[in-house]
Amino acid sequence: MATPARDERADRSSLSGDRWDRLAPLTGAAAVVLWVIGAFLLFQDEPESDAAPAEFSQYYDENSGAILVGTFIFGLGTLLFLWFVSVLREHLQATGARGTRVPGPVFAAGIVTGSMLLGMMAPHAAAAIQIEDGDAALSGEAAEALWHLSTGFFFSAELAAALFVIATAVAVLRTGILPRWLAWVSLALALLLLIPPIGWLGLLFGLPLWTLLVSFLLWQRASAGHDAEPASS
Repeated sequence: MATPARDERADRSSLSGDRWDRLAPLTGAAAVVLWVIGAFLLFQDEPESDAAPAEFSQYYDENSGAILVGTFIFGLGTLLFLWFVSVLREHLQATGARGTRVPGPVFAAGIVTGSMLLGMMAPHAAAAIQIEDGDAALSGEAAEALWHLSTGFFFSAELAAALFVIATAVAVLRTGILPRWLAWVSLALALLLLIPPIGWLGLLFGLPLWTLLVSFLLWQRASAGHDAEPASS
C-alpha cells in the first residue's frame, strides 16, 4: 500500500520530469549561445585563407589561450546541439512517427552534423594545446595544414547540416509536428548550404538561427502540452 510520503515523492518526481520535458527543447538555444561565445574567442584575428604560412603560425602562437577556451566552449555548445537533436527525435516519435522512417534520418543527419562541428574544432585545439604545453612553436607549414584541415571539416559540416534540415523539412511535412512554413524555410537553408561559394553563410549564420527557431517552436509545443496533436499550418 502506497504511503502519503511515497505518493508525494512520486508527484514531485513527475513534476520534475514534466518541467524537464518542457525545457529540453531549449538545449538548442543554449547551444547557439555557446557557439557564439566560442566562435568569438576562436576566430578573432584569424588570418585570411590565402595568408602566408607564417601568419597561421603567428595566429596560433598569439591566440592559443583564447583558441583553447573558444574550442572548449564551442564544443560544449555542440554537445548541447546533439542533445537538441535527440529531443527533436523524441518529439517526432511522440507524433506517432516511431513506426515510420521519419525520425531516423533526422537523428542520423543531426549526429553527423554535430560530429563534423566537433571535428572542425579539433585541429585548432591541437595547435593551442601544443603551444600552451610549452612545446616548440608550430612551423608555418604545420599551422597552415591544421587550419585547412579545420576548413575541410567545415565543408563537411555544411553538407551534413543540409541533410539535417532537409530531413527535418520532410518530417514536418509528413507529421505536422511544427508549422509547415518551417519546412520551406528549412529547404531554403539547405539550398544555401549546398552552394559551395556561399554555403559558409548557411553554416555560420543560417544553422544557428534555424536551431534557435526550431528550439523555440518545440519549447512552445511542449509548454502547450500538444505533443499528441499536429501543429497547425
